[in-house]
Amino acid sequence: MREYLLCDDCEQKLSVWEGYARTIFVQPLTPLEIRRENSMLHVAGLDYAKLKLFELSILWRAGVSRLPFFAKCQLGPHAETLRRQLDASDPGDSDRYGALMYGLKVGELSETLQVITEPRPVRGFGIKAYNLTFGGFLWMYFVSNSDPPLLARQAFLREDGSRFICVKNALEMSNLQQFANELGRLGRLPRR
Repeated sequence: MREYLLCDDCEQKLSVWEGYARTIFVQPLTPLEIRRENSMLHVAGLDYAKLKLFELSILWRAGVSRLPFFAKCQLGPHAETLRRQLDASDPGDSDRYGALMYGLKVGELSETLQVITEPRPVRGFGIKAYNLTFGGFLWMYFVSNSDPPLLARQAFLREDGSRFICVKNALEMSNLQQFANELGRLGRLPRR
């Protein structure tokens, strides 16, 4: 999917944040401190500003896109707030536009499920949110003037460079189960 959204200068700005995210999720360059706590991973050593701006840039682009794939991501007045933050390279407060991350596993396989799904509105802890699935993760972005409860905010990317990631079996998540079943039927699930 391609859509012209940004001028060259803005494209360059966003590419810095995308490059940082790539060094975290795709081709790790810096060792991170990762501690497993049951189905949760506590990750430390992240660059708060770069990763938060990456997260915000994904949400903003989904919200302003005119492609039918992103039609359900309607940010309203939040789109302009996000645009201003991105333009100023301002990651903002960790509790504002925070995202929960779910690492999507398939059974006991070590790799994550690499799928991209259509963004969709959800209610997370009673707050308006959007699920975006890409890069082996489901990201639940909270988009509201109300603060999510402390329980959710504690798992957001924090200004000290830490965050929690919940590791889930994609086959057990109702919104991904039908998609995963179809992948299995087509013989496209990762193999052991």
